[in-house]
Amino acid sequence: VAVQYRVHISFTNGTATPVTGCAGAPNSPTQAGLQYGIVYFNGACVGDSTDLFLSAGLIKLNAFPYPGWVFYGWDINGFQVNDALTTYNLTVPVNITPLFSIAKRVAFVTNPPALNVLVDRTSIQTPATGPPSNNGCTPDYTRLPPGAPTGFPVLCVGQFDFLPGSKHQIGAPTPQQDHNGQYWVFGSFSNGQGQNSGYTADNNTATPDIVTANFIQGVSTSLTTNPGGFHITIDGNSTFPPP
Repeated sequence: VAVQYRVHISFTNGTATPVTGCAGAPNSPTQAGLQYGIVYFNGACVGDSTDLFLSAGLIKLNAFPYPGWVFYGWDINGFQVNDALTTYNLTVPVNITPLFSIAKRVAFVTNPPALNVLVDRTSIQTPATGPPSNNGCTPDYTRLPPGAPTGFPVLCVGQFDFLPGSKHQIGAPTPQQDHNGQYWVFGSFSNGQGQNSGYTADNNTATPDIVTANFIQGVSTSLTTNPGGFHITIDGNSTFPPP
């Protein structure tokens, strides 16, 4: 006989519907109604509370929240691990709870549209036709979690699902060019915040936030010195123009 340990997996998310049988996973796991997400234990998909009996050794854990939800950690025998992709060394029976929360949906757009913004120091594209709509939008496959199964549902371009109460840094690359080659300089966000400011996701998960980055039309300017090659200072920054 071989010793195996009980791994009790517990989903505790109120009225959310369990993902029985993982709804087609590992390929194209669909979201039906109010479902929080799925998790993988050594490559096996689990979408509802269950017991596994596994041999001692490393367990590979990975979690994927469905749109409208956010994953914020694993509770492993009372200790929290924040990373969605992690490993656990199984040596005793263990209780593992994947922690999902209803998300605060935030849509980032720009004025004019289709420019880039910075969300947590990462440059992301915004939609070309205003705030994303669930009735048709451009999916953003670039922000799928690492190792997401084929066909996993994604958010629209410009959309984020944040943990309520979480803090994020927002800004915009400046200057930047649109598709016509016109330069634009970042001005401010529609909530009154400026470059590299802090955005806090509120607890009103029923109403999405729309944050607009407003830009001002820029003009390309060349500055030289006579004679050439001398330093000049622009907005406090010293530069060395070509001769």
